[in-house]
Amino acid sequence: MAKSRGGRSSSNRDYWNIGMIVVAVAALVFAGYAGVAALTRDGDSDYVSSYVAPSGSDSTNPIAQGPRFGPITATDGRDAPVVAVFGDSYSEGTGATDPAADGYTTLLAADTGWDLRVTSLSGGGYRNPGVDGSGPYVRKIEAADLAAMKPDLIVIQGGLNDSGFGEETRTGAQRAITAAQAASPGTPIVVVGLLWGQGNLTEEAQRPYDSIEQAARAAERVLFVPTEDLRFPLVADNVHPTTEGHRMIAERIEQGLSAAGLSV
Repeated sequence: MAKSRGGRSSSNRDYWNIGMIVVAVAALVFAGYAGVAALTRDGDSDYVSSYVAPSGSDSTNPIAQGPRFGPITATDGRDAPVVAVFGDSYSEGTGATDPAADGYTTLLAADTGWDLRVTSLSGGGYRNPGVDGSGPYVRKIEAADLAAMKPDLIVIQGGLNDSGFGEETRTGAQRAITAAQAASPGTPIVVVGLLWGQGNLTEEAQRPYDSIEQAARAAERVLFVPTEDLRFPLVADNVHPTTEGHRMIAERIEQGLSAAGLSV
């Protein structure tokens, strides 16, 4: 067998090169999942949010904070209001016993009678491109052709996969909201807070939560549904909600919609 000058056989060198490629690819994949991997639900955080609620807001009832709207009604001769939803794997119903029947988006549609058009980005969010790399949310919103859909309401839910991106999470949320407003001018937008579900947020979760809230509250005609205090059970992966957890998420969103006058 021919030897290279360094004493390594050409065959071994090939194996070494392949190994380096595998390591590089694995590093890239890991980076894509860095957001969700960094989030742990163990222990409390010493991080203190610098966010200050808008003046005049009802601090005793955070769900009641934010703009007020009229009830959503069907337009363009449709039988039911059309609601465009952009979310992560939670919006797919992941964790529920029957994701198609028991996910929070399905429950929300059943409770309101609205026609929900759901675009899910598993593993993704405002900054994280997701498992399939088709994100982040701004790209999904731009590709959804909202101008043709003409939704009566837009809901954006996510943030759990955006840990570790710092200021980019807030920028990503701003871009997602701006894209939705540009594609569907005048349509009310609801931004759901990061769904943690286990009490006190760790620093890794609190930072993206704050970033998303700041972006939502700074925008016109955007309702932020707070979720910082929302507790719900998780399945064995310690990431996704159980069937009951999905029910609790749907109820929190409905509370926010009702407080803002969007639902009756």
